Amino acid sequence: MSIINQMLDLLQALSSTTIIILVAGSLTFVLLVTKPIAFSIALPALYLALAALNLETLYAPVSLVRIAVGVATSLILAVTAWQQTRHTSSVASNSGLSARGGFLFRSLVLILAVSLIYGLYQEAYFSIPNDLSIIFYALIIVGILLILTSVDLLRKGLGLIILLCGFESLYLSLEPGLLVITLISIIDIFLVVAISYLSMIWGDDELVGESDQ
Repeated sequence: MSIINQMLDLLQALSSTTIIILVAGSLTFVLLVTKPIAFSIALPALYLALAALNLETLYAPVSLVRIAVGVATSLILAVTAWQQTRHTSSVASNSGLSARGGFLFRSLVLILAVSLIYGLYQEAYFSIPNDLSIIFYALIIVGILLILTSVDLLRKGLGLIILLCGFESLYLSLEPGLLVITLISIIDIFLVVAISYLSMIWGDDELVGESDQ
């Protein structure tokens, strides 16, 4: 119980500014870094921030479920990514976690994401609190851009997970409940397992095809 209480105290101690910075750092890391470490670091930090964000509307221990799901999701994706690295290192120098273009292109994608997020935030299309709205826009925009700019299935799946995190966080802030978060957590786990499975099946074939071109 002491560990749970310490985790809850940590979540409650996070201010809205800290949560925004944590989300922004995690999403920036995901956009710029294409190595498996992106899954190992960014996703747990992202789920930690989202759990703190929904802490006021959820029963406190239930928020820890979001962190547990984030850790499980990041571990599954990280293991899959490392497996791809081992199996495809002789085929692709970027170890199966490539995005279109190099670091310069990903930097341009980041600039585009920031511009879109700022534009949507200024327009205030939805009647939701400012702190929640900017996080919601950031998750949606980054998720969509990851899906559109990534070549391999694993990073496209990461984009889909981030996209869903945006809608889930918004929904949980409006309709909190144990049943809701349980269903969302089950969906997240099934989704990441499906993404990992399909990525392992098709990842090698896609990389071989790209190396022959």
